[in-house]
Amino acid sequence: MEAVAKTTRAALKAQNTASAALVKAVHAQGIADRDVRTENVSLSPVHDYTDGTSTPKGYRAAQSFAIKVREPAATGALLQAITDATDDAGRINSVVLDLDLDDRRPLQARARKAAHDDAHAKAAQYARLSGLHLGRLVSLSEGGTGYLAPAAPVAAHAPAGGFVGAPVAPGEIKATATVTAVY
Repeated sequence: MEAVAKTTRAALKAQNTASAALVKAVHAQGIADRDVRTENVSLSPVHDYTDGTSTPKGYRAAQSFAIKVREPAATGALLQAITDATDDAGRINSVVLDLDLDDRRPLQARARKAAHDDAHAKAAQYARLSGLHLGRLVSLSEGGTGYLAPAAPVAAHAPAGGFVGAPVAPGEIKATATVTAVY
């Protein structure tokens, strides 16, 4: 949410009104409180730069939210509800699709197994290429795990009326693991 006004009080009031409308619209779309988080609140002066001089113009009040949508098909309707509720104060910076896996442990376990098997196969190949036999595992360390998810950027300020039929493709989430094995 973003509002610009002549005074800090007016900018904050307009921003607060838009933010309250956003939260109300999000809840009306079935999004739970736990899935709505304020990420940033700011208040800053706005200047007009004309002919090399800076003239105070007013103040910009902004608040950003992260909203978790657990059903990707509902994203278009949610974006529309937000733009309808917040009017010109609304800003949509991006839509990041990260399917909420209730229990990521099985997915991560498969990634670890794949990393281990890959490290073992490579070590065995290098041993064969060197005319040796692969010895016992001396140490194994995990270098990192993570998830890769596609992001679907959206225009910084989308006009009202533009999201209802917005197709959203969640793509695929990939678990990663890196291991170092010493034989």
